[in-house]
Amino acid sequence: MLLTSFAGPAANPQDILRVCEQAGATSIGLHAGLTRDQVDTLTTLLAGSSLKVRLVESPLGAGREGTARLSAIDRDEAQTALSAARVTLRRASELGAHDVAVNLGEVVGLDRDWDYARGRFLRGTLDSAIALKLKRARDSAKDRSFDAARRSLEILASEASDVRLLVRCPRRYVDFPSPIEWAQLVAELSGAPMAPLFDLPSAHLLDQMGFQPLDLTRETFAGPVVYVGDACGPVGALGPGRGIVDVAEVVKQLGNKVERWAFRPWPGLSPAEVAEAFSGLSKIVPGLTE
Repeated sequence: MLLTSFAGPAANPQDILRVCEQAGATSIGLHAGLTRDQVDTLTTLLAGSSLKVRLVESPLGAGREGTARLSAIDRDEAQTALSAARVTLRRASELGAHDVAVNLGEVVGLDRDWDYARGRFLRGTLDSAIALKLKRARDSAKDRSFDAARRSLEILASEASDVRLLVRCPRRYVDFPSPIEWAQLVAELSGAPMAPLFDLPSAHLLDQMGFQPLDLTRETFAGPVVYVGDACGPVGALGPGRGIVDVAEVVKQLGNKVERWAFRPWPGLSPAEVAEAFSGLSKIVPGLTE
């Protein structure tokens, strides 16, 4: 499966589908950055296309509302995020997509902490002691935000009658859920139509920054769908050999646990680079084109 993350808000929907077809994909996923107009046009075009939509990311085509967080402490913001996610559930049903990828949000109020961590990482001065201090500050401030994220997920799960919610693993240390938080959600929402979504490039970034070992993220979030690709720090996903991740080894470790592999290209890739990366990955990732 190929996600449309290579397409910016000004991209022509016909060109988006053309890139997917030329890359050799037979199934696609629609990323959360698409505009409402793009989604409307794609829905019409896909009705006459052989491409199958397997997954959509939430919030899909939400515009400014897409910045609202399911973990928001502010009631109005949380309701806005929930409304946008509900629209995505309906869109998924219309498109025949079985899975909806959900981002639960973050610990509210730690924007400056993340900017500080990111800046030190890019300068090569983020050591383990600083990372541990930031992680502890995150965990001590998380309770209200986590409660909001959990309530939002519970509501969405109760309304997801014909789709499965895929809870995406965090890309930033301030994001939800951590491995412990995911275990708590699984216990409290037992029987809900949800599963984890392992995002290899995101897990790589957390590992490189010293916040969470890649192996721990993989073991926690390995599930039916996996976002696969090479990466180098914050740049991912890329084709094999373009970063520093041993993609083939990760694929081997996950084995038969995965129902569907997906490539969510780094937005900086050109259409030709997307096709090259997808082709390269398809040689080491079984069933990627499906």
